[in-house]
Amino acid sequence: MATLNTQLTLTSNDLVDGESFSLQVSDEPTVIGQAFSFQTVATQTGVVFAAAANYTKSYVYLKNLSTTTNEIITIEKADGGDEYFTLGAGEFAFFPWAAAVDLAVDAATGSPVLEVRIFQAEAFENQEINLSVTSDLIVSAPLTDISRMATNDNIGNGAGIIVADLLTDTYFVYVKHTGLLASNGTSASHASNDFVTLSNADADAASSIIKLQPGEFCFFPLAPSDGSDDGAEPGGLKVTKGGADVVIEFAYFKRT
Repeated sequence: MATLNTQLTLTSNDLVDGESFSLQVSDEPTVIGQAFSFQTVATQTGVVFAAAANYTKSYVYLKNLSTTTNEIITIEKADGGDEYFTLGAGEFAFFPWAAAVDLAVDAATGSPVLEVRIFQAEAFENQEINLSVTSDLIVSAPLTDISRMATNDNIGNGAGIIVADLLTDTYFVYVKHTGLLASNGTSASHASNDFVTLSNADADAASSIIKLQPGEFCFFPLAPSDGSDDGAEPGGLKVTKGGADVVIEFAYFKRT
């Protein structure tokens, strides 16, 4: 059994009109399975790099190792399927993966390399894990400060929706399950089904790859909408409760 020490730090001195911004969040999930570390080359044809059938619930770290601006990597369900993240050169994502759907990769152009590290939450013996990544992300409005909402709250776009449907820009998104029940905002959620899932704004089942248990968090560049609500890539981001409504913490920033 091993502990995966995860910490995310976001800072800025000029995010909004010269105001400073700082966020630091950490979690120490227990991992008792295998750890996988590899690289894969992204091409213009989507290729599955993590088949759900080969994993249990895992914590996934992805990074686009390219230094070429237009070599953008897309993480998707399958070639031409639901798109989850778009990783620009040097950008990364970290999230708990439920291993319910396959993860595939393709590139808009070129042959950028994707760094992959997968830590299984179930089934790993005495392995030391140390991973640190730093990236300077250029962002602009619209954006949020660190905010909180219940999974049944409507903050302007529908219940549970953090990022609106049909937005064609890429947003860096941070979401954390606070472990607090929405009924009073103070009681801890203990039930095994008090998780939250993240999906597109239409809550399509195929787009739900992130499942947060109490205390867990994620950070990723959200794939933009294709500009149409045809059910294929509606875009946006929605949190959905597993059992009781709970409180989540979030922030998002538009990629410039």
